[in-house]
Amino acid sequence: MQLRDVKNFTLALGTSQALSGDAVFFNPNKSRMKLREVKIDVFLDGEKSAFVDQETKVVAKPNSEFTVPVVLQLSEGVRIADLMIDVLRGKKYQVRYLGYLKVNVNGVPVKIPIDHSEELNLSL
Repeated sequence: MQLRDVKNFTLALGTSQALSGDAVFFNPNKSRMKLREVKIDVFLDGEKSAFVDQETKVVAKPNSEFTVPVVLQLSEGVRIADLMIDVLRGKKYQVRYLGYLKVNVNGVPVKIPIDHSEELNLSL
């Protein structure tokens, strides 16, 4: 299982600072999987800035991409206002997604590690 993309993020209103959006994964296997849990830390330029910790019931078809709605909880000290200023400045970040997915394959629970890095250009 591979993380392919994150997209369509919007501000999630609530008691904590968060962004909601979509994570796009790829299931390279010949078997269908049921995604049960997503636990991923997000690092911006080496600093833990957000995390995803949620349960889900998404089906991943064999050898295909699938989308999972996620909520990124911002870490303490990270402010959405600062991120918005970075968007206006066109800042580039080195982003690393590190964690795991829990899936069921043919009824068997499996923990799949995620370690994906990319450059993210914050611009309008």
